[in-house]
Amino acid sequence: MSKTNLGPGDTKSFWTRPVGMTTYLFFEAQEHDCEAIWHIELCCQKDRTMTLNPNEQKKVDISSAAGALVTVRNEGWASFSCWSDY
Repeated sequence: MSKTNLGPGDTKSFWTRPVGMTTYLFFEAQEHDCEAIWHIELCCQKDRTMTLNPNEQKKVDISSAAGALVTVRNEGWASFSCWSDY
């Protein structure tokens, strides 16, 4: 589980575990409020937004994307870290 720092305009993709197993994404803001956008790379999936306060950390269950890729984007101006438990 190595953290990836996403600056403005950066993206990172993560694999998910197979059906029946849980996968989590973790987000951690740095010194500023930030907004992370994540998307399950399957047909007809919408973007999801994660808002974080300075130094806040959140965990999101992405198990519904079993076997697929999940892409995280930083479309804001403040950097944040993200990582997966898989």
